[in-house]
Order: sequence, then C-alpha cells, then structure tokens
Amino acid sequence: MIRENVLLLQRENNYPNFNLLINNKSSYSLTSERLDLTQTELWFRPANGSLPPPPYSTSKQDPPEMSEFEILTIPVAKNELIFTNFPLGDILLKKDSIGLSLLVRPNKYPELTSISEMIYPLRYISARKEFERLNTNSNLRSSLERFWLDCGESQERARELMAAFYDRVQMANLNFSSYKSGWKTDRVRNLYSLWHSRC
Repeated sequence: MIRENVLLLQRENNYPNFNLLINNKSSYSLTSERLDLTQTELWFRPANGSLPPPPYSTSKQDPPEMSEFEILTIPVAKNELIFTNFPLGDILLKKDSIGLSLLVRPNKYPELTSISEMIYPLRYISARKEFERLNTNSNLRSSLERFWLDCGESQERARELMAAFYDRVQMANLNFSSYKSGWKTDRVRNLYSLWHSRC
C-alpha cells in the first residue's frame, strides 16, 4: 500500500493528512480508489517511551521486531478504513506484499507540551550527570529553567536558545518520525552533535 494509492483524511474537518502522523484523540479515514482495502492487515505496536542512547555511544537501539506487533482487525466500509481513538503506538497496514506505516501520537504532537517531554531531548546536549540531575529533580520546571539559564547566561539569551532548540525538536518530530519520535533518530542525533547549544 504505497502512499500514492491511499488518502488519509481527518474526519472532523475532511482535511488530508500527508505526513502520516495521526492524533490519538481524532478520527481518521483511509480510502483508496486503486486498492481493495477489505483484506488489509493492521499490525499494531504500543508506543515505547525508552530514551535513545546518547551521542557517540557504542550501544545501539534496534528497530522493533515484527513479534512486537499484534494483528488487529478493523472494520472496512465502502473501501474505507476508519481509525478512532487509537492508542499511542505504531500501525503497519499490510496489503499483499506492500505496506504503509502510520504513527499514532499524542494530541499536540509534534509539539512538546509537558516539562518531562522538554527534558528528554536535552539528553543529546547535556552531560550524563547533568541529565540525571535534570531528570531526578523534584521540581522539573525549575531544573529545566536553570539548565537554560546556565546555557544562555542571561534570560534573553536563554529564551533564544530554548526557542531554537525546541523548534528543531519539533521539526525533527515532524520530518523524521518513524517507529520512534523524530528527535530520537540517528539522523537528528548527528545534527544535535553539530549544533551544540552549550557552545
């Protein structure tokens, strides 16, 4: 099921979705004029929240095994698959020998909306002890603010660095998401190494 053969629409407004990221709180329909969707298999894997290894680490994170996916049935009406309130995770739609991957993400994705979500990407630009301190502090907000103030040395500069960094995280999520969030991919990890906000 190649991307060109299907149309993914958000049902609330009938807007097409071209990036294949779907919101877990919305309803979507997948239609095709070229393919018969009645015998399509839907494979689902729940979201994995693990952090990637740090830059230049010798450990690596393997892509998910097919055994991690469970096969689900989804009703097909008039050659239309309907997704409503799907849990967070990855969907693989298989038709014969071709497939299409959809990513079910939180409501505001690719934006980061909580303090803990904002701390995780700092793994790439902070030292191990610094990241552990950030992540284990009882007041995550103040530790995040302190991190950026230390980086920028003034409130204005800290705001600039923070905005630039999280804009890049959001763009990475939008452009490089696959079975994991875009900011966790190797392509982006290399970019973080080049753009080190601590300099």
